[in-house]
Amino acid sequence: MKSATALFNQWISLNALTLMAALSTDGNLDMDAFQDSYFEIAESRKAPRDNVARYRLFVTAYRKHTRRRLSESYSTFFPDELFFILMPSCDPEPMEDTEEIDENKDKLARDIFRYIRTFSDRAAAMLELYVRGVPMSEIGMRFGVSGTMACGIIRRAKSRAERQFKNRIRI
Repeated sequence: MKSATALFNQWISLNALTLMAALSTDGNLDMDAFQDSYFEIAESRKAPRDNVARYRLFVTAYRKHTRRRLSESYSTFFPDELFFILMPSCDPEPMEDTEEIDENKDKLARDIFRYIRTFSDRAAAMLELYVRGVPMSEIGMRFGVSGTMACGIIRRAKSRAERQFKNRIRI
């Protein structure tokens, strides 16, 4: 009688292409997550003997690994171009006429940087995706929440930003 791991290896070799097709979204498949899922199940020595249970276990493991990898990719937030435009200049002698404007820009840049740090990593990443034009449903799917919940998180972040900077930024 074959071990559960050997049966799982045989099943995965027969169904790998079908799994890849089923798990790819818009033609994209995270092969690292796919391989991590395979190794997790193969090394656990608790692979089920039923094909449906194997499929469910593999899909669950794959989703877990893709969410973890997505979360790790958004754990660092980089400010957009506006932050760097408003950063203090390094000119040795600023002109007298623009000195007050430069001070206001410096203060605004510091405030924006402080404001960005108050966001949770998740809210900052969601807001960044929203600004790039990613649909709410996709943002929710990427973070494992409903589109409505993602919309609420983004709406709160936007309203905070509007209240914080609405009278100070004139572009």
